[in-house]
Amino acid sequence: APPAESAMPSPAPAPSLPLNDEDLARLDELFEALSPDTAMLLEELDGFFTALACSPDRLPAGAVVSEVLGLEPGQLPAYDADHTAEELEALLGRHFASIDEALRAGQGFAPILMHDEDGEPGGNLWAIGFLRAINLQPDSWKALDEDAEAGDLLDPIGALAGEFDEDSGELRRTMSSADRQQAVDDMIESAFALYDYFSPVRADAGTRGDRPH
Repeated sequence: APPAESAMPSPAPAPSLPLNDEDLARLDELFEALSPDTAMLLEELDGFFTALACSPDRLPAGAVVSEVLGLEPGQLPAYDADHTAEELEALLGRHFASIDEALRAGQGFAPILMHDEDGEPGGNLWAIGFLRAINLQPDSWKALDEDAEAGDLLDPIGALAGEFDEDSGELRRTMSSADRQQAVDDMIESAFALYDYFSPVRADAGTRGDRPH
């Protein structure tokens, strides 16, 4: 049975160890085993968790798992002895915590991005994951609608997400290599800026973040 649901984020008692390549491979394996057709790819997960770390409000851990695996709200996967809730949530928790800690520190943030055959980063799925998190909590992000300068921080994220046609699953390149790299750089800077923007709200609400449990 899955562990009792908690809220996300919650305070971190100690620095979290970022996932290494073996951990990421295992997380990908769990996604494939538990929800092969609808689970996020790791790049999308990374963007999704980054937005959750920036958000001023908690998101229940059960809602996180359901969204990450592409299940109906509140639906949990059929775990078995080889693919347990505890292992999945531990890996997700560590990954979320490492993102939150890097954003809080203002350094060390290294998003997971897929690269093309020329070694250039895409960033499209990362941006889509970020916007998926916002769409789960639209009221939490309303402040950006009333603050033009802060709202502009979403521009590079929206530009990269807009290149991906979710209906066909195809990527339609609309930017040059130089413009894409700039958009990715701006997207990373936006993550830091958005984390800082909502920091006072998280502090007031006691929701400075770490992990799902």
